[in-house]
Amino acid sequence: MSPSSLPEFPAIFHDSYRPSFWRSHPVFVSVVGFLILCALVLIGGLLVSIQTVDATLRGRDALLQAREHVFALELGDARQSLLEADDAFRSARRSTRLLSPVRLIPGIGRYHEVGVLFLESADHMTQILLSALGSLEDATRLVDDLPSLLRAELVDGEVVSRWSALPEQSRRLFLERLAASVPEMQVRSAELDVTLAKLEHTLAQPIAAVLASPLSRVFHELVRARDDLNRFIQAASLVPLLSNASGQSRILVLFLNDTELRPGGGFLGSFAIIHLNAGLLQSIESYDVLALDAPVLRTRTLFPPPPLAEYLDVPAWFVRDANWSPDIPTSMDWTLRFYAQELDEAGSAARVPEGPPFDAVVGVTTRFASDLLRILGDVRVGGQTFTADNIEDTLEYAVELGFAEEGIPRDQRKEVIGEILEVISDRLHSIGPSEWNALLEALARRVREKHVFFYSEKEDLQAWFDRMGWTARIKSDARGDYLMVVDANLAALKTDPAIIRDLTYELAWEGRDLVATARMHYAHTKGFDWKTTRYRTYTRFFVPLGSELISAEGTLKNDKIKNTTLAPDTVDVLEEHGKTVFGMFTSIEPKSEGELVVRYRLPRSLAREVERGHYQLDLQKQPGAEANGLTLDLHFGTNLSRAVPPEEPSHFGDERYTLNTILDQDKTFVVDLSL
Repeated sequence: MSPSSLPEFPAIFHDSYRPSFWRSHPVFVSVVGFLILCALVLIGGLLVSIQTVDATLRGRDALLQAREHVFALELGDARQSLLEADDAFRSARRSTRLLSPVRLIPGIGRYHEVGVLFLESADHMTQILLSALGSLEDATRLVDDLPSLLRAELVDGEVVSRWSALPEQSRRLFLERLAASVPEMQVRSAELDVTLAKLEHTLAQPIAAVLASPLSRVFHELVRARDDLNRFIQAASLVPLLSNASGQSRILVLFLNDTELRPGGGFLGSFAIIHLNAGLLQSIESYDVLALDAPVLRTRTLFPPPPLAEYLDVPAWFVRDANWSPDIPTSMDWTLRFYAQELDEAGSAARVPEGPPFDAVVGVTTRFASDLLRILGDVRVGGQTFTADNIEDTLEYAVELGFAEEGIPRDQRKEVIGEILEVISDRLHSIGPSEWNALLEALARRVREKHVFFYSEKEDLQAWFDRMGWTARIKSDARGDYLMVVDANLAALKTDPAIIRDLTYELAWEGRDLVATARMHYAHTKGFDWKTTRYRTYTRFFVPLGSELISAEGTLKNDKIKNTTLAPDTVDVLEEHGKTVFGMFTSIEPKSEGELVVRYRLPRSLAREVERGHYQLDLQKQPGAEANGLTLDLHFGTNLSRAVPPEEPSHFGDERYTLNTILDQDKTFVVDLSL
């Protein structure tokens, strides 16, 4: 049949046929299809995201459990928890791979990228923690039941720990292995720092709320784990103090009273000698510093630094004033040297049975004493209760006035310190791992704040202390600008707690010279009483070597009793520890304010460095001093391109670096300039 002969379809069919809606609107169909696809992807992505968040939080919880097990010295359980954390983070990473399609959705792909980077880093950190735990396990394999190592029990009325029951050789071997684990731990800690920096940078990126909360919580736990590891490293680093080559160690502890601030931390009123045998405390004896100084008061001929002679009216330089340098190794060296000299000069009249050399010297201020009681509890001796909040005042009253009221001879007035030490020593035998962690945390904080410092005449041990940052040494390698303000309370009783200090440092160009102004403001907040009087201080400003003094304000010849006209004095220009030093005396009456100001021209070499676009300021805190306010106002004459730490955002983009902060530890400030 030919095509022409094919029957025609009914006309009604032709009239009723219309293209379908979907065929006639292809763009609409595509959009709907795309939206449906996106909805399916989003729903699937939401479900997978929930799984990812759940796995991430499981990893966080496992980290928490690992931390608790470590504190209980249950290292096997800690390893299991870390493995669970590792498994959880790996599971979360697998889930993120299923979310790969969301990278194509505008505005969401960045969140996926951030989540992937974070989980990769968290997994890496868990591996590092497992490695660090392995080092700890190796160091402690000698002990079968590690949790019982520090556990104490009562035996025949005495507190005895398993540690003290271990043979000396076992204790020494344990300590040696613990010390040997430190280098590997330090490597792990450095790796943690690098990874944490990456994590912090990742979290600083724009991130969805559903991810921000769980990731932040994980980050917080990882920071705590890093801090715990660093505290353990510090504890293990103390091992050389606990056991030397012979197993016997002698440690000199200097009690530095920061309520009577001195350059080296505080007035040295008493000290203790500790004997250790392979990490076991054998004895601790405390002494009044007069046990050294009193027998040689009339025979010692070493002339003191001029400010001590002038404002303290002392005839010679004794142990109690030996810490005249704010560089702790220098002050400690002088203290040991004077200690040996005075024992030799006293001969048979010496009141201290033994002297240098010591394996190590530890300086502590009253701040750490408060920390000890806050962790170990109140101490009641001699009818008095000493607490973390009252130990400064109560102890000070007992040794200055209370001893006379109770009929205690003056040369026995500081025996209460030995009684407090005995109670603390007993309690240290009975505390558990969590308390030890709190003690190590307090120790690390006080070392950082320069209320605890270490020194040894042994070169290798001193080098160790320096590497750990425990020596409060003046920074001799400062690369640019430098400042440290050092007060010396000279015959002002225990007035320092009544003094509020605020330091302002300004910088500006004057022609081609870079001129600095350092201003220390003092506010005396109390009146006269048994421990508080007018504040008398000889203050030294340590600045870059070669700085030239332009002017000074606030300096006095003496206080208002001895200098009724309040005549100003000249400034001592000295050189100490590779710095130029401006020294001067001033006095602040109770309930009044005063300040010392020095203006000086910085070395031309530093000005040239700023002209090249870079400035660095190392600002060191005085050992033993309370945190004081710090204001920086640095004018560079050209816009800043970068500053660390940064200013407030409202100050960005101009020619000045301004910052209000607290000087609670040594700090470094770096500014790069737009040229």
